[in-house]
Amino acid sequence: MIVTNEFKLTPEKCFTISLKQTLSRVWLWLTLIFIFFSGMFAKMFYLSLFPFIFLPFFVIFVFQTVHSKKNKIFFKERHCAINEEFLTTCFSDGSESKLKLTNIIKIQKKNDCYLLYIAKAAFVYMPFSCFKSDSDLKEFDRIITSKVSAPSR
Repeated sequence: MIVTNEFKLTPEKCFTISLKQTLSRVWLWLTLIFIFFSGMFAKMFYLSLFPFIFLPFFVIFVFQTVHSKKNKIFFKERHCAINEEFLTTCFSDGSESKLKLTNIIKIQKKNDCYLLYIAKAAFVYMPFSCFKSDSDLKEFDRIITSKVSAPSR
C-alpha cells in the first residue's frame, strides 16, 4: 500500500486545468463556426469574429464553477492511500472518499501531476510531489496503468 504526503489542489491550479480542459473540448467547434461565418459573410469580417466573443464567457463560466462554494471540498488538505483495488482519499476534516481503480476511465500524466478521470470533466488530482519517494511514484504508475488503458498526454 502507498500512502502519500498531505497535499491540496489550489483554486488557481484547478482553474488552469479546468480551463484547458474546457477549451480543448470546444476549440474545434469555435474554429468551424469561424470558418463558416468568415466564408458566409466575407464582406462583413466582424461577423467572422462571432465565435471569439464567446471565449470570455467560457473563462467566466469556468472561473465561477471552480470558485463555487459547492466545490470547497476540492481544495481541502488531504492524503491518499492506494492499493491494487482502491484509491482512498482522507480529507483534513475527517471525511473519506474511496474510489475503485477500475472506475477511472482515463489517465492524463502531466508535467507535475496525474489527472485521474472518473467522468468526462471530473478528475482526481495527484501531484507527483505528494509521493514520499520515487519508488512510490513508480509503483502508483504501475498500479493505475494496469487498471486503466494507456495514459494520454
